[in-house]
Amino acid sequence: MKIAIGWDGTDEGLDALRLGSDLSEQLGGEITVACVIEPGMLPPEQAADRDELVKTAHDLYETARISLGGTSFEFRERLSKPVESLTEIALEAESDLLVLGSTHLGPLGRWWPGSVAERLESHSPCPIVVAPTGYAQRREHPAISVIGVAYDGSREARESVAVATDLAERLSAEVEVLSVAPGYTSGDVPLGPLEPLRGEPTRTVERGLSQLPSALPAFGEVLEGDTAAALEERAVELDLLVIGSRGRGPLRTRVLGSVSADVIRTAPCPVVVVPLGSTLDEAPNAQPAAQG
Repeated sequence: MKIAIGWDGTDEGLDALRLGSDLSEQLGGEITVACVIEPGMLPPEQAADRDELVKTAHDLYETARISLGGTSFEFRERLSKPVESLTEIALEAESDLLVLGSTHLGPLGRWWPGSVAERLESHSPCPIVVAPTGYAQRREHPAISVIGVAYDGSREARESVAVATDLAERLSAEVEVLSVAPGYTSGDVPLGPLEPLRGEPTRTVERGLSQLPSALPAFGEVLEGDTAAALEERAVELDLLVIGSRGRGPLRTRVLGSVSADVIRTAPCPVVVVPLGSTLDEAPNAQPAAQG
């Protein structure tokens, strides 16, 4: 598996480097560090100075090299707009995953969330993995053993299940299919017009589980309440959370149609966002997921 990591020299960029390194170690992948230098990163008087740009790229390379320890990587830099540059690098490197840091106020702070991130999510040729804030500072990074996937029966959710399946098989992890039912409670539902809805959340989970290979350890759960809050709360017990994206419109209406950007900003575990049509089994270098 080939992994591209967005790197900008910030603390959040260090989170991305550490997560990308962990994923590479566990997945046996190759790393490409994608360094995008925007003219705005330098003072106006230095923006056109080629020597300053070269020095900036060199400094970022050295920091990445130290941060990644002995892990080998390819370094590619661009002086251009983030969306076009990251997409170009991911395509050139035939990346299966693109790892980014979470929201911050550094040079790449506009990437996630924001207009650039929305366009990147629409253009990305592969799933995007967002590292939680402070990931690089954690003392322990246990192996990924539990992968959650948000499922609502949509095409986007089905692609998310495909990605979760691929990763789980590569990592020997188990999958937890999560369906969120706002207002749903596991208690009694009044008789009448609402009666047919009694078992719908459970049926949704069952449909998600039916897409998984029979040999893959998996279970499902119906979460109650607000979608974003429920997923964030559940993420405490997950090593990775996979969410689908329709790749259009504001971010708050794209992720499974209802999950807010708060899931990506505040989830305690890494979040994999799957742009529509960019599942791992369609990525240039990925192997097809096993079929059940």
